[in-house]
Amino acid sequence: AKKELGAVTLHVRVTGTISCTIATSVSINAALNQRLTRFALATANAFVSIPCSPSTGSWELSFTPQAGIPFGSGTAQLDVAASGYDSYYGQFVFASRTDALRPAPTR
Repeated sequence: AKKELGAVTLHVRVTGTISCTIATSVSINAALNQRLTRFALATANAFVSIPCSPSTGSWELSFTPQAGIPFGSGTAQLDVAASGYDSYYGQFVFASRTDALRPAPTR
């Protein structure tokens, strides 16, 4: 996943790639949190359901902060969880990851 966070913003976009050993539908849930001050936390959640196959595909999540507190230019924490049904084994498969998003370089 691309791990960049711009300057103060009301919208954050996170992209990534995914592939599955068999064709299925995958749900991706994510939470983005950034501690701004001792008392202020910028937070947002996003969800997408996409088809997944052995060919690498892309996904995109758009985050809009809750409570009107915009994301700042510091590091934010991204928690992502994905799940899909494995029809070969007849069960759901889960994966999760936590990453730090750092500000995008100034151009």
